[in-house]
Amino acid sequence: MFERNKVLSDFRREVLHRVKIVRDYISEGNQKEAFEWFADLLEMRRMFMLTLKLPNVQITFGSIVDGHPVAVDTGITDSIDRAKIGVLTSVIEKLDAKFKRKGWKYQAKV
Repeated sequence: MFERNKVLSDFRREVLHRVKIVRDYISEGNQKEAFEWFADLLEMRRMFMLTLKLPNVQITFGSIVDGHPVAVDTGITDSIDRAKIGVLTSVIEKLDAKFKRKGWKYQAKV
């Protein structure tokens, strides 16, 4: 349980750092940069949602070249992924509301 809390705490810290960057760009009126960092948060959420749809698939981190590949069983990480999606969804909704108050509308690039 401690390890899960540490992982989520580190993740929240990383997400909040990105949110601060977006907010700074919003306050500067730099819509382009704000949207680029916002898109990064959306992509993070999309990737965690994707891993939930592929149960028991191993995701490999590291590099075979380095000789240190690490495989993660997504069955074990589902609860962590769900929590990360919750964190991301919360900040995405708040940033989207901030964009709307500013009169900005995010358009996803296809």
